[in-house]
Amino acid sequence: MCRLLPTHKSLPHRRDTRLFSSLLIAAAALCRAALAAEDPEQGQIDFANSLFRSDYYDLAADEYRKYIDMFPEGKFIDTALYRLGESDYSAGKHESALETFDKLLSTRAAAPDRGRATLRKGELLYRLKRLDEAAPVLQSLTTSESPPELRAGALYYLGKLEYDKSNFDAALNCFKAIVDELPDNALAPFARYQLALVHVARKDGENAALQFSAVADSDADAALKVECGFRAAEAYDSIGWYEAAETRYKQVQDQFPDSPYAERSAYGYAWAQYHAGRIAEAVTSANAYLDKYPQGPNSVGIEYLQGNCAQQRGQYDDAINAYRALLQKHPDSPFAARAQYKIAWTLFLAGKPEDAKQEVSTFLATYKDAALLGDAAFLRGTILHSEQKFEEAYQEFRVVAEQYAQSEFAPEAMYKMGECLAQLNRMEEAANVFATFATTYPNHALVQEAILRVGDAKFLAARFADAIAEYKRVLESAPDPKKEELTLYRLAVAYHNTQDFKSSADAFRTLIEKFPETSHKAEALVRIGFQLLGDGKDPVRAIESFQAAQQVEAKGPFAGRAMLGLAQARYQTKDLDGAADAFLQVVSGFPEVKLNEQTYGWAAEHLFGQKKWEDAAKVYAALLKGVPDYPTPERVKFRIAECSDRAGNAERAIELYQGVVDTAPLSSSAVEAKFRMAKLFESKNDIEKALDYYEQAATTNTGGTAASARFRIAELLEGKQEFAGAAKSYLQIHLMFLDPERGPESLWRAGQCFEKASDTTNAKRAYQDLAKAYPDSEQAGKAKARLGELG
Repeated sequence: MCRLLPTHKSLPHRRDTRLFSSLLIAAAALCRAALAAEDPEQGQIDFANSLFRSDYYDLAADEYRKYIDMFPEGKFIDTALYRLGESDYSAGKHESALETFDKLLSTRAAAPDRGRATLRKGELLYRLKRLDEAAPVLQSLTTSESPPELRAGALYYLGKLEYDKSNFDAALNCFKAIVDELPDNALAPFARYQLALVHVARKDGENAALQFSAVADSDADAALKVECGFRAAEAYDSIGWYEAAETRYKQVQDQFPDSPYAERSAYGYAWAQYHAGRIAEAVTSANAYLDKYPQGPNSVGIEYLQGNCAQQRGQYDDAINAYRALLQKHPDSPFAARAQYKIAWTLFLAGKPEDAKQEVSTFLATYKDAALLGDAAFLRGTILHSEQKFEEAYQEFRVVAEQYAQSEFAPEAMYKMGECLAQLNRMEEAANVFATFATTYPNHALVQEAILRVGDAKFLAARFADAIAEYKRVLESAPDPKKEELTLYRLAVAYHNTQDFKSSADAFRTLIEKFPETSHKAEALVRIGFQLLGDGKDPVRAIESFQAAQQVEAKGPFAGRAMLGLAQARYQTKDLDGAADAFLQVVSGFPEVKLNEQTYGWAAEHLFGQKKWEDAAKVYAALLKGVPDYPTPERVKFRIAECSDRAGNAERAIELYQGVVDTAPLSSSAVEAKFRMAKLFESKNDIEKALDYYEQAATTNTGGTAASARFRIAELLEGKQEFAGAAKSYLQIHLMFLDPERGPESLWRAGQCFEKASDTTNAKRAYQDLAKAYPDSEQAGKAKARLGELG
């Protein structure tokens, strides 16, 4: 609606009834007849004025022209010219009125109505669409020196002129000047109305709603108030202020129940509730509309709304039935196409994608509306996306974004293009699409998410510096808390991946300071702890951070890393026992956390040294599992067996020692394992098995363990009084192992056993070898003495 400057009929005075006017004319005619005899000029102007005041503008114009023709220099010529122009104006004869005002302005320099005539000339030029001519005429009256009434009118029409030329800033300034500087002028509410329209044109829904509301709440005339109340509701609805929209729609219905806007408000009221997600209330309001306006102009839209409400409630069959009923009853309605389209959407939501595709095909074959074609393509893309057909979905979304840019789904289609490309692992293309979306739709609700996705795409392409720049862009745009939390987290991780651990830790600190309940808190504290442990060189504070992480998350992916960090920090502070215990907890409670082989080895050996046999065995076992390609697993297995041995679990130790032999039978660890098994069997008084394993150990190699095994065999045979065999084993130590520690004793005891076996000859040889090989040994002296005794 474009309101124009009020005329006599719309300003405070009201014309009388037609009967009264007729009587007035008759009376005026009698007076004119009487006056004409006395003063013809006075009589003519009075009659013209009487007609003018009674709204007989055509008749008045004729009489004013007669006056001008009769008295071209008469004393009322200025009034006659001005009111002739006004009469033609009021009668809708704009060209004629303009000609008259031009004549007055060009010939009557002292006319008292020049200002009003100038304003009317500007208005008429505007009405006649001669905007370039109208502008300077109106501008001449907008200065502060002009009378308020004239200035207000000039600003009003100049504002409308600028609006028509799409110069919205200039139009806004004109209307705002009336509202702010001339608030008591009769045009102020109309100017505020026009100001609201400017805001609408500028897509500033909030300010439009505020200006419409101000008029609706003012003492303006009822027609303007009701329209502004309705328009305020529409504006609030458009910007998502649904509660405010409902309030305005309700006021229009209550205050102006007989106005056409009451029906439109009842319609808007139901839709506002739907948009607000209050579906049950929307259903009630929709039913109330149909009860009151069963044949109302918006009844089809209400039936469509009922289908939408059923769809939102998940009542898909009811929704489809409602849409199909609408199609059957109102096939030519603008809502018919939308109903067909919504049937397809509802089938998709009901889990019937094939039926939905069929409906889309039917829709495309039936309707050719460009906007809805774009919507249909978007739905088809959505179905394909749900089927993980990302390439085909991408092509559908691209059609919407490029060919149906005016569709309400065009922005989301472009966003979905990026999502499809990301699913196809075409990260560079995805980043470019998301970046285009952010620049094309800078005010869209998904723009921050798009920039975030640009960062993610670059992150996944390992372009971490670029990702960091995008994440910073998101943070600079003051995102909502949820998005800010997510972006801070991704920024911190991106810094970490560039090995800028300090910046990463700083970002993590900001994250937990701003969002102390974030789900990433444990990870943040762990990352901060490792930065303090490494670059920060502050293991004490690192311990505090790791312990805080453990309090946040006793189990989970970062609980183990917190324990690992705690172990490493304690090691750095020389708390070796605490470090070993912490490493043990990592191994026992968080097997998914792997240590390096040096750390496994150190922790196990430290626990072994503390005689914590079971704990040490756990860490040794974890080493074998965590480092599957460990070069000498038999050594670790031997250590595990030794832990059972030291703990007094002989049976388990024998089993584990045998495992060492089976793993690497020719290794030194296998020799030692056989020796240990022999000792364990000996401790169980199973001498035969002991001798067997000692023999296996003794014959495997010539090392110290083999020598010890051979010596023990000799001792056991001697104990069994098998002196010949014992002597032979003692002698074997000297001959085969070249053991300087056991050599003297072995030869001495060999000689002793030969003697006990009554083999004096070999006894002497043994004593002689002893005296020769180890002349300085204690046993050599005894051997020489014995040789002297044997002769």
